[in-house]
Amino acid sequence: MGKRSVRHRYRNFVEEEKDDVLGMFYNNNRLSPILGDEGFRRRVASMVSENKGISHQTVIPIESVVQAVATAFDVERNSVVEGKRGRGKENIPRQAAIYLCRRELGRALKEIATHFHLQHYASVSEITRRFEIHMGTDIRLHRKLKRLWSQFYVSQSSRQSVT
Repeated sequence: MGKRSVRHRYRNFVEEEKDDVLGMFYNNNRLSPILGDEGFRRRVASMVSENKGISHQTVIPIESVVQAVATAFDVERNSVVEGKRGRGKENIPRQAAIYLCRRELGRALKEIATHFHLQHYASVSEITRRFEIHMGTDIRLHRKLKRLWSQFYVSQSSRQSVT
């Protein structure tokens, strides 16, 4: 099949006004966010309703993560939020908090940078990347963070379901 034939068939398809299904879809005031036949929509809806934990609508404050990290690492809150510049000034709890805010909460780089007093939002990406590498080489740190996040996640989920 040549390019002309394909273009011609596509143009005919686009110009056809017989597409009742799409017309009904767009004319319906109550649009389903899931496209597909009824069976597919039911399967997807059941998977979504089975998903337990924090919904995408729940907003966990960055400060809650800071407090949880400070407690888990037995450090002051300010040492997690405030950074020290210079070589050899590695602050694992601070990096962990930034990592959790970015990877687990999905917060914006700029928002995280502002909260942690970073001069540039790109620093968040670099800290996150380096921390991931560090966790890959330090199994104890990896386990500690995994345990911290699961406990934090459960506590936030139960707090959200109570309210």
